[in-house]
Amino acid sequence: FTLTPLKGIGQPLINLLIKNGYTPYQYQLDAIRQALAIIEKNNGVILADVVGLGKTIIACCIARQLRKRGAIICPPGIMGDPRRKDSGWNMYKEQFGLYDWEVWSLGDLEKLQEVIRTKAKDIEVIIIDEAHRFRNQDTKGYECLKNICRNKTVILLTATPFNNRPGDILSLLKLF
Repeated sequence: FTLTPLKGIGQPLINLLIKNGYTPYQYQLDAIRQALAIIEKNNGVILADVVGLGKTIIACCIARQLRKRGAIICPPGIMGDPRRKDSGWNMYKEQFGLYDWEVWSLGDLEKLQEVIRTKAKDIEVIIIDEAHRFRNQDTKGYECLKNICRNKTVILLTATPFNNRPGDILSLLKLF
């Protein structure tokens, strides 16, 4: 199949996808390009799509294109083994060359908040997988996440951005 490299997405990224065994679908390349444009205007983007369409792959490509250091926040079950790097976010981090990125459990938000405040001030991008978990602004976790995301580029991944009310999405947008 033929792919048209798009503005901001060159053949090296397409080659990286293929090298790692992924099919670079045109809709994913379009999503990467659109997300980069949205980030440029709004300092954040929500990747909201049904399960299985490649939100994780798209987020990794965006992270690579941004060329900045970052942190990934996700449920503990999808972090992957940091030593073997053969599963979860630790595998994706390795595949996409995000070597100076860190993977954090969403249960460690207080600790990450402190690390960013004191030691890792160079973290500029935050990816939040399963972002719909933070639709309630009245929780301690949301408050920590808001502090973590302050003055950062934010990439939110969710299959369910709208659950009960429009305020669900507003809570997520406030993280930008």
